[in-house]
Amino acid sequence: MSNRRPRLRPQAPSGVQHLLRHGSAEVVIAEVGATLRSYRDGDVEVIQSFPLSEFAPSGSGQVLAPWPNRIAQGKYCFGGRDIKAPIDDRANGSANHGLVRWRPWSLVAAAQNRVTLELTLLATPAYPFSVTLEIDYHLSRHGLTVTTSATNVGEEACPFGIGFHPYFAASVTVDDLELHVPAQSFLELDKALIPTGVTNRVGDSLVDFSAPAPIGARKLNTTFTDLLGSDDGRTTVTLHDRWRGRSTQVWMDEQFTCVQVFTGDTISSDERRRKSVAIEPMTCPPNAFNSGTGLIVLEPGHVWSGQWGITPQEGK
Repeated sequence: MSNRRPRLRPQAPSGVQHLLRHGSAEVVIAEVGATLRSYRDGDVEVIQSFPLSEFAPSGSGQVLAPWPNRIAQGKYCFGGRDIKAPIDDRANGSANHGLVRWRPWSLVAAAQNRVTLELTLLATPAYPFSVTLEIDYHLSRHGLTVTTSATNVGEEACPFGIGFHPYFAASVTVDDLELHVPAQSFLELDKALIPTGVTNRVGDSLVDFSAPAPIGARKLNTTFTDLLGSDDGRTTVTLHDRWRGRSTQVWMDEQFTCVQVFTGDTISSDERRRKSVAIEPMTCPPNAFNSGTGLIVLEPGHVWSGQWGITPQEGK
């Protein structure tokens, strides 16, 4: 009997890669974090990808749950309990982007242009509740559609929020991109990027993209609210790259009440800083676990679902 151990194949930090194809479009979803690692439409990079050998940088393509963005000082109270989450944004003293970004998700179903992944987040001191998340990525002639459900599988009500963190690639820099965010308001943030409780109107502000406008030299890490939807209830953020002669639409249904826009100015890598724009659909604003603004409360057995997507367009 041999005592030799089987040789293991090297594994990427982001785990198993799920490749979706439809026509000339390709999407890669990574097992770790159910991360949207890559999206190409022909020879055009729609989102800024990252190498297979690396960890997802700066939240790139990750799922942000059971809270998106920040919890101030990692502290919150729910159901009469004081709860403390680990501080992973040390610069701002916050618990940032939830607890599922670095966990492997299980494969539920897969096809040539579709993959469904699932994760049960069991109770921990940082989040003493149990929630099962399921995310379906579907690539079609309409682009990429992301459908998410969250089920409270515990015995008590729990707080919940979710967001997504794709970075949309610029052909040169973000300065040359034109942005349209159909929102009426944005949140005032303090130095730690936590909402102060003040909501400002976008009109005549430095972050007024209620009509399409160049980003230029503006530095954005902005939470837009009071989103304006179309007749079907969807809000659509549009990014136009004049050098490519292409636009990308990021749409979200009415379950997503906020959108964060980040121009990547604080990213340490020269190769990524201001080379893409994060457009982040969120169900609630930063620090919702404390403010209660937009917070979803899931009763035992209750299921929440929401949908958003990406539609690349030529000549727009």
